[in-house]
Amino acid sequence: MAKVPAWSAVPLLLCCLVALAPCSSKAAAAAVDPDPGMGMSKPPESAFITELDAFQFYPAISDGGLWFVEFVANNCRNCKRVAPAWSELADEVAHIKDCHVARLNCEMYEQLCDSLDVERTPTFKLYHKGAEVLTYKADVIHIDLLKPFLFKQYDKIIKGGGSTGGTASAAE
Repeated sequence: MAKVPAWSAVPLLLCCLVALAPCSSKAAAAAVDPDPGMGMSKPPESAFITELDAFQFYPAISDGGLWFVEFVANNCRNCKRVAPAWSELADEVAHIKDCHVARLNCEMYEQLCDSLDVERTPTFKLYHKGAEVLTYKADVIHIDLLKPFLFKQYDKIIKGGGSTGGTASAAE
């Protein structure tokens, strides 16, 4: 039987050590995709998005301000595509008095979403003084129009003191 030199075990030992060594937190974070199969990483959330639930919804939208609410579902592909623009919008209006950007998860609060006539996700609804003002059903192609839409409605409703009702198209 041939004698195996002791140094030949070194590469095997190094491989084991490398495999068992802890990764840095940056490397570990980069290696884990929070959204497997979707082909995109989870965008950073804005601290200015108000996450609503069934108990907070009506008190929040009744506070006298303008509430722009996104109705979402966890497994909704378009909701995930819209998320960065929604976060950006929340950041941009955070300094505006009486203007709020919020989100309600329709998977968790299905009965509430049904009662609010949310037929698909994402759906965007504008509320003022406890009442729905407009429903804005945008697709991901027109998501860049959310900001001008909200500012136009804010000027009309909060600054102008008016109120409208109905559905707004992506061009409005």
